[in-house]
Amino acid sequence: MITDHPISFPRRSLLRYLGGLRAAFVLLSLGVAISSVHAQSACTVSYAVSNQWSGGFSASLTIGNTGTTPISNWTLTWSFANGQTISQLWNGTETQSGANVTVTNLSYNSNIPAGGSITGVGFNSTWNNSVNAVPAAFSLNGVVCNGASSGGGPPGGGSPPPLQIAWVSPASGAPGSSLTIMPGVGTSFGGTQGTSVVKFGTTAATVTTWTVGSVTVTVPSLAPGQVNVTTVVNGVASNAVPFTVTSATPSQVVYTGNSTWFTALGSPYGGCGVPQANLDSQNFIALNVQNDPGNYALQLSRPISSAFANDIGLWNNGLNCGRWVHVVMGANCQGTNDGGQNQPFCRGGAGWVADQFTGAELDMIVADSCQDPNAWCRDDPYHIDMAQAALNKFVLNGKPVGNLFPNFWNNRQVSWSFEPAPNYTGDINIGFLNGANAFWSAISVTHLANGIHGVDYMSNGTWTAAVMDADLGDDYIVLPTVTGGTQYQIRVHDVTGQLINGGRIYSFSFPASCGSSCTPALTPITYTTAAPAGAAAQ
Repeated sequence: MITDHPISFPRRSLLRYLGGLRAAFVLLSLGVAISSVHAQSACTVSYAVSNQWSGGFSASLTIGNTGTTPISNWTLTWSFANGQTISQLWNGTETQSGANVTVTNLSYNSNIPAGGSITGVGFNSTWNNSVNAVPAAFSLNGVVCNGASSGGGPPGGGSPPPLQIAWVSPASGAPGSSLTIMPGVGTSFGGTQGTSVVKFGTTAATVTTWTVGSVTVTVPSLAPGQVNVTTVVNGVASNAVPFTVTSATPSQVVYTGNSTWFTALGSPYGGCGVPQANLDSQNFIALNVQNDPGNYALQLSRPISSAFANDIGLWNNGLNCGRWVHVVMGANCQGTNDGGQNQPFCRGGAGWVADQFTGAELDMIVADSCQDPNAWCRDDPYHIDMAQAALNKFVLNGKPVGNLFPNFWNNRQVSWSFEPAPNYTGDINIGFLNGANAFWSAISVTHLANGIHGVDYMSNGTWTAAVMDADLGDDYIVLPTVTGGTQYQIRVHDVTGQLINGGRIYSFSFPASCGSSCTPALTPITYTTAAPAGAAAQ
């Protein structure tokens, strides 16, 4: 699909491969994981069910070498007792014949040192929705790893409650943000909501999605503080999971939405008016121009006028350009996830499934916009379109995930929030745009600690608010200090509306290399700075 972003400069974004999910953010300890440990002098195997839903489950394995010599090139075997069938395995190569499973190492995890272990081997599997017993025995390179099985009950033994919450995600959020709830092992929420509810304390929440394997709700308007979340399904109440309601200030809001990907910014400018090569980071995202659920035909001119204020998406007419966001990878979709008009996200199949990439994080910058007539860009106000090259740079446990995309990408859930620029140093960057001249001086202002929400220019002794170039949020039209001149002075406002650096004045000249009009997409310039009148030197 080709995505157009109609603005004053002609440009066209590249082919998008769309999809997405509602978000998961911080996973809480399940507390209901099934585990089995088998031990003798040679090996131990720990088997844990990390997530379970109607028709499927996820499990992880830890393989230990209790011997005195390293194990090289290992093969692990076991048998399932209840017809479980592995559908996807990671960090190993799997074959299954009936109930019998064989897993062999990959090149990077072939060695288990003496007294050491390897983790990260895991899989998704089907089950019969009745019994999901732990395998009775494991063998490593033909040697049985003996030991007693702990079975599948909750820690401490006893019968599990009839309905369990395994985790809520994120663990905190402001009123109006989204929350995803997953059932515990062996329980489900039922295929439809009916009279079932989710309660924050005694307050019922608005449900946006209800499936067997997950429920998504909107955090109700409650005072900041901790509250217990419970589900009540057909009159049966679950265990309580703590959730922290935070203040609804912009800096604290965590958005949850679908994530999709696109290949690159349009040429010569991205939606923010900056060539891709001049971005602060090549890990960038696009935000929705319009917020029009179900209205795919409406294509508003940009910038969107105040007459259509209710249609303005988080792109916010470019005012969120250049801002940094912190993105946390959520669950993957095990269903149909095509962004079709008037179609639910991730419909059918097992729904949203947490996997080995859930919880991976990355800092990204807003650089483009999405106005496509599909469910992603219209129905989900918190959808983000991410640079495809950034997907395998997400970091989990201190390391890039490496192989998330494309094998584990059916468009995923994400949680994200605005943040100040990470590890910010230096000062702003200024450049003149293509076609700029003394009478139409279009400049790009980037590399700010907290985004840009305005530029003032000095002209004939007066500070004047500059006009944004269409909705290119990093670009503003300024005039010289005197009519027809070539000298400029500006000051810049950040997203809070405050002048940056105490009102620092930036002085620069029209680039001599441009002649009467600039030809390159961006001509960077140097500048000098001065404190405003009456302020101390900076």
